Amino acid sequence: MSFDGATFAGGTVSFRDATFADGTVSFSGATFSSSTVLFGDATFSGSTVYFTGAEFSGSNVYFSGAEFSDGTVSFSRAEFSGGDVSFHGAEFSGSSVAFSSATFSDGTVSFSDATFSDGTVDFRSATFSGGTVSFSVATFSGSAVPFRGATFSGSTVYFDDATFSAGAVSFSVATFSGSAVPFRGATFSGSTVYFHGAEFSGGTVYFHGATFSDGTVYFDDATGAVPQGLLAAVGTPPPAGVTLPAAWLLSAP
Repeated sequence: MSFDGATFAGGTVSFRDATFADGTVSFSGATFSSSTVLFGDATFSGSTVYFTGAEFSGSNVYFSGAEFSDGTVSFSRAEFSGGDVSFHGAEFSGSSVAFSSATFSDGTVSFSDATFSDGTVDFRSATFSGGTVSFSVATFSGSAVPFRGATFSGSTVYFDDATFSAGAVSFSVATFSGSAVPFRGATFSGSTVYFHGAEFSGGTVYFHGATFSDGTVYFDDATGAVPQGLLAAVGTPPPAGVTLPAAWLLSAP
C-alpha cells in the first residue's frame, strides 16, 4: 500500500488500532501539514512501514500507545518542522525503528512515558535544531538507542526522570552546541550509556538530581565544559562504571 508523496492537509485519517503484520506500507515523501492522523494503539509486528523523507509541518500525528514489536519502521530523513507528533506511552519491544538523519526544527515530538525494551530505535546523525522533543519519564530497559553523531543545536530535548536500566543508549561523538538537554532526575541503574567523544560546546546540558547507581556511563574523550550538575550527581571520585575526562575531575570542588 502506497501513500508516497501524498499530502494530508485537512480532516482526520485514522489507522487507530490497526495491525501492520506483513507487507509494505509507504508514506515516503508524504506531507502532513494540517490534518490529524491517528496511529494510536496500532501494532507494528512484521510489516515494513516507510515515512522516509516525510514532512511533518503542521499536523497532529499520534502514535500514542502504539506497539513496535517486529518489522521495520523508517522515519529516516524525515523533517519535523511543526505540529504535534506523539509517541507518548508507545512500546518499542522488537522492531527496528529509524529516525536516522531526521531533522527536528520546530513543533513538538513526544516520546514521554515510552518504553524501549528491545529492538533498535536509531537517531544517528539526527539534527535537533528547534522545537521540543521529549523523552521525559521514558524507560530504556533493553533496546539499542543510538544518538551517535547527532547534533543538538537549538531544540529543547528532555530526558527528565527517564530511567536507563538496561540496553545501550549512545550519544558518542554527538555535538551539544545550542540545545537545552536536561537529564534532571534521571536514573542510571543498569544501562550502558555512551557520551564517548561528545562535544559540549554550547547550550545547556544538565544532570541535576540524576542518580547513578549501576550500569556503565562513559564520558571518556568528551570535550568542552562539564555538564551542569554532573559532578554533584555522580560524586567525586565517581563510582565504578562512570568514566569522566581528567579535565572535568580537576574542576571538581
